[in-house]
Amino acid sequence: MKLLEVLIIDANATFLRSVVQFLQEHCAEILCVVGSASTADQALMLAATLRPQVVLYGLQVLVQPDLQQIQKLRRLLPQSGIIALGVLDIDGYRQVIHTAGADGFITKDSLKVRLVPMIVQVMHAYR
Repeated sequence: MKLLEVLIIDANATFLRSVVQFLQEHCAEILCVVGSASTADQALMLAATLRPQVVLYGLQVLVQPDLQQIQKLRRLLPQSGIIALGVLDIDGYRQVIHTAGADGFITKDSLKVRLVPMIVQVMHAYR
């Protein structure tokens, strides 16, 4: 079985490292982290080069640049799953993120429990 290729984007370097480490230690049987980025420019460049199957996009506090970045990623990677990772868990928040082009949303504090099921759910939608 081919491993899912994942790109992780988050402006917080500490959080970015912890997500990469978690995925490498606990999810190596289903996915491979092909890249990580902490800036919008890095993210778009890596997305265009690597063409990952899944993008994990860490949101700040739902600022307009995050939504625009998700829209750019969706246009660049129409067949990739985009999962937003955020702090707030509010229905309206989820709707705005979905409208921007994300396929799913989970809170950063539930990542260890909900991330793998969310990746599987999103990838089934693209098969």
